[in-house]
Amino acid sequence: MERKFYSITLPRWLPEEEMYKTMADIGFAGIEAFGGQLTKERFDMLASYGLELIHGGLPYTEDGECDEEYVELLKSHGIDDVSMQPAGQGMFPGGFKFRDPNDPNYRYYGMPNQMVDYDACMRLTEKWNKEAKIAAKYGMKIHYHNHTHEFRTAGFKYLMDWFLENTEENVVMNLDVGWALCAGIDVLSWMKKWGKRITSLHVKPCSFAIGPEGNGHMAMLPPYDKIGIRYIEYQARENWGKSPQGPMKDTIVDWTEIFKVAESFGCKDFILERERYYLEDQTQCLREDYEHIRKCLDALG
Repeated sequence: MERKFYSITLPRWLPEEEMYKTMADIGFAGIEAFGGQLTKERFDMLASYGLELIHGGLPYTEDGECDEEYVELLKSHGIDDVSMQPAGQGMFPGGFKFRDPNDPNYRYYGMPNQMVDYDACMRLTEKWNKEAKIAAKYGMKIHYHNHTHEFRTAGFKYLMDWFLENTEENVVMNLDVGWALCAGIDVLSWMKKWGKRITSLHVKPCSFAIGPEGNGHMAMLPPYDKIGIRYIEYQARENWGKSPQGPMKDTIVDWTEIFKVAESFGCKDFILERERYYLEDQTQCLREDYEHIRKCLDALG
């Protein structure tokens, strides 16, 4: 059985075509266009290096309509699991825009807060159910990508559980295993609970658990003086932000067991993601990540 390993992390310090050639030379099967709008030209360019594209964005208008030719382009390449975005936004390749940490208004990396407590979670389910209906018209699933704060609890459940219980079946998880580990949850048991609602995994090195609020990633934190958060939480976030993510082989997860559980409910899209590097030669870092995960996949037999 061929098991493919993809990546959303790319050597963006290289020209675009050289970037793709490097990923192919390392051995990756393809790349994830998370949130990006794809074109036939980009599909063709990636294919010239033997690379596939997975995921991508499904742009929609204010009245909920999508470009049907674009939908057919995605489907013709086997893509039915997308993120939703207003038309004209989110071209691939791209990424989050990080604010200057010296800016006094600076708070958190990543996207705006959305799921910080039960009420916010319920508001979010309403938004996602509306978008799920748009996606369903075109036979599409839309995925939610977690960080740590979705594993705060409310009523003895994780917010992520409330979200999945109250959204349409075509709202699925792009489960970031690394962030879930950082949040300190029993990832294997949680994966078994939700099964087919998890359609892809972000494979990320994680060296220690810091809790659902520990690094402040996307999370609203209690006020403290002028920086807006308590010092202990600020320090935890800063320490995490400054530290490199170590080698994949040193992380606190048995990746072979993770992949085994994922395959038991049909999840087969495994995607490398790394925010930071432990080697000056960042390409070598990606190569070592690939080699370790390749061994874990091959160990499944």
